Amino acid sequence: FLKSLPESFNLLHHWERFFKGEVIQTPEKIHHFQLLKIVFSEPFHKINDLQQVLEAIIGYSFYILPLNSRTYVILLINGTQFLDFTPFLALVEDDLKTPFSMMTTPLEQQDQLRESYSMLQSVPNEICHFDRKIVFELDEMIFIKMLTSIIGCERLQFLSIILKNAADEPTLLETVSCYIQHTCNFSKTAKALYIHR
Repeated sequence: FLKSLPESFNLLHHWERFFKGEVIQTPEKIHHFQLLKIVFSEPFHKINDLQQVLEAIIGYSFYILPLNSRTYVILLINGTQFLDFTPFLALVEDDLKTPFSMMTTPLEQQDQLRESYSMLQSVPNEICHFDRKIVFELDEMIFIKMLTSIIGCERLQFLSIILKNAADEPTLLETVSCYIQHTCNFSKTAKALYIHR
């Protein structure tokens, strides 16, 4: 009476090994990806329910990678455009019966995969607010992570001095925007702006 395991079950194991750095090559050929990090307000173990809800929304290949009992990374593979989950949040929360927050990367090229996964994994869950439905995008996550990693007085100085002055400097805003788009990579930002690091 047992059904054969879907092919995605074996691939999930290979993807976990890839993200742990045990293998170098991706388990399957991908062109684009989008990563989601879902943080539940309490331990969540209804993976089958999550799988079914995501299948109804996404419509193409994805994998659910658990980080712990409250946190899951979802890898979306070869989508043709960025998938905005905001319109689906009420539906998902209603189906799963548990409050959650979601963080998302933009649609990226394959060579950014490991770097984006590490960045997403490192963003603290404390930025999530379970009293309202929120989808955090990459630029918001990086900014919050920067602000939470410095001490109080430095944070106030950054907000009052740097950001206040930046509003009047389009070049600085363009540089910061480009830096965020290139996942805080100095070399790629410099290359995109045609300037020295």
